[in-house]
Amino acid sequence: MNDWSLLHTTRYRFDRAVALGPHEIRLRPGGPLAGELSHYRLRVWPTPSIAQWRLDLWNNRVFQAWFARPVRQLTITNQFRFHPLPVNPFGFAVESTAVNFPIELDPELRHSLAPYLELSQDAAWVEGWLNYEGLSVSLMLELNRWVNENIGYEARQQPGIQSLSETLHRGRGSCRDTAWLLALGLRRLGYPSRFVSGYWLQVDNASAELHAWTEVYLPGAGWLGLDPTAGLLVSNQHLPVARSPLPEQTAPIRGSHDGAENQPEFRVRVRKC
Repeated sequence: MNDWSLLHTTRYRFDRAVALGPHEIRLRPGGPLAGELSHYRLRVWPTPSIAQWRLDLWNNRVFQAWFARPVRQLTITNQFRFHPLPVNPFGFAVESTAVNFPIELDPELRHSLAPYLELSQDAAWVEGWLNYEGLSVSLMLELNRWVNENIGYEARQQPGIQSLSETLHRGRGSCRDTAWLLALGLRRLGYPSRFVSGYWLQVDNASAELHAWTEVYLPGAGWLGLDPTAGLLVSNQHLPVARSPLPEQTAPIRGSHDGAENQPEFRVRVRKC
């Protein structure tokens, strides 16, 4: 397979010189990855007064930046090379207690996975599957396909996640909205799940974009990726940058300022190496 070079630029322009609060940047792809990452470089301009890399609670790589002087513009560039490797999305084995719905989690495992089973909203849309009889994997694929076919995609610029009721009522949502809808639906059925943000590299048209999808935990198989935007299992073209039980803990860029900004600029360039 070919190597792909990705350059992602984010730019914020302000109406005047503003003071910036601390910023957290989660843009570095991290494992497990279905490929090899190299030549990674993150640049922030103006240069932060203090900066450091760390791991957050969920083991995501985070770049922290503090700025001592007011700025009129903030630019962040994220650059790396990626070599996809062949992957079989069905190459896993499931423990006997999780092969069929409903699954059985032993008390110790359920306790460890409690944050991934928490329901913050009513996921009544999956009530029809509570009497499902069949394989867990088949049920997950059906849910993923249902979201893909019933919730239209839109590139929504507003920050945050729509409520489940709004997404279902409108029948439309961003990748963030459908990923969270699916995650809470899976939890309602007893499957631990988490929210994932990252890049979706689309090699057929040499493009990429920031994206969001869902991972579900099956004993024996581990964490499996489901992409309701595509209606498919996650492939070697999905590059996660952050995983967490809650969407807000995976924001690619999080920070504050004391002024008004113009519409942020986002640009992702991809080329074959």
